Formats: sequence, structure tokens, C-alpha cells
Amino acid sequence: MKSAWILVTSGVVALAGCGGGGGANDNPVLNVPPSSSVSTGPSVSTTVPAADARLLARVRAAHPGCPVQVVRADQKVASFRVICPGAVTTDNFDPATGARLALGDALQGAYLSALSSAAVTQLIAGGASPAAAKSAAPPTPAAFSAWAVGPGDLEVTFAAHSGALTVDFPASSLTPYLRPSGPLAG
Repeated sequence: MKSAWILVTSGVVALAGCGGGGGANDNPVLNVPPSSSVSTGPSVSTTVPAADARLLARVRAAHPGCPVQVVRADQKVASFRVICPGAVTTDNFDPATGARLALGDALQGAYLSALSSAAVTQLIAGGASPAAAKSAAPPTPAAFSAWAVGPGDLEVTFAAHSGALTVDFPASSLTPYLRPSGPLAG
């Protein structure tokens, strides 16, 4: 892996609203336990290894006009968050091969049920109604499709009436589900 770094600049990004309206839980103030967290603004790195610049260019080409955030870029994973009007998506790659990574490449077993349960709990703790939390985070691949690997955590972004909410799952809380050779493993 080359040691050169390229600075990636991006402006302040506001998450686009997804419609809906006016209810008490549309824009909750989120208070969550320290084991995982919910936020309206994901953590973002500002650099990408030069070897991963081709992946960044690929993501930007696939999403013209949308800001791209580098969540993590190292020898294990290149993880990008793309924020377009009305949608937050992610692209995750194996930097050695350029192959796209699925969440199942990072986790194994009954991880969707575990992630769903934890996400619903955190969204409710943050002020979402139980129905809204269950609707946003059912244990399906589609609900967990906007995932990114941060430094030491898994970040999943869910659509909400007021925009998007990101739930952070520390890698240590996912130990039973980690693939030994996956991007979240030690």
C-alpha cells in the first residue's frame, strides 16, 4: 500500500428531509446509552490513501453532483457515504481488489436480527415512536443497506421523516457476528 495521501475536501453537508410532517417524533433530540449512539451527522475522515483515489473517483462518477464523504479508507476497507437530495447511500469496497463489499462480508450469523433490535432500541431511546423505529430498522438487508465502516464501528444510516439518522455500532458490540477476515475484525 502506498503511503501517499490525497486530501478530500467537502463542504458542510445537511441531510435532506424525506418528507412527512409535523409530528412530535419527526426531529427527536437523541439521548442514547454509550454502548451505541444515534446522530444526525456521521463521523467523517478527510483523507483517502492515494491507492484508493480510483475508488473515490468511481463513487463520485456514480453519484454526480452529490457530496461524497470518506468514512474510512485503509488496507481493509474503503467506505464512502454519499448524500444526495432525499437519500443517503454508501459504497464499500475491498481496496485490494476494488470489489464491492456487502454487509455480509463484514458480519455473519444472525447479525440482521441483532442490529435491528439494537437500532430499534436506540431510535426509541432517541425519541422515535416504537412504530417509527420498527419501520425504519426491520431485520432486512434493505433496511441496513446504507452502512459504512468507521474507525472501530459500523455506521448505519436510516431514513426518517425529518431526514436521516445514523446509528453507530461499536465493533466490540458486534464480536459474536464479526467475520474474522472482514473489515471490522481486529
